[in-house]
Amino acid sequence: MTTKTARKVFLVVFILSTIFGVGLLFSPVMISSPAATHIPAPPPDGSLIQSQEEKSSLSSNMTLVASFATSLASLVGFVMTTAITWRKEKRESALAEIQRKKLELELEKSRLELDELKKKK
Repeated sequence: MTTKTARKVFLVVFILSTIFGVGLLFSPVMISSPAATHIPAPPPDGSLIQSQEEKSSLSSNMTLVASFATSLASLVGFVMTTAITWRKEKRESALAEIQRKKLELELEKSRLELDELKKKK
């Protein structure tokens, strides 16, 4: 997988998880069942309080799911960024090693040329 592809994948995952999280937070109708769309008359035993607690619980669950999705997208981004950075550091260190060897060869070549010039004189 190339760096550009990995970045695009992360960006898509992050955007989708953020949209999903925001959608869960601001539209609880999206995840409610069709049976829950009508409002029944409150029973006389005071279970209306339970209904409000269930709504609060649903809201808490949606917040938890949105938080989890966002955290998961951030984790994927962190892992991908770290992997890309490690690969880049490996390439850069290999390139630096090649350049160092090239400079050593050039230095040795210059020394040999200098020795030849000294012998000629």
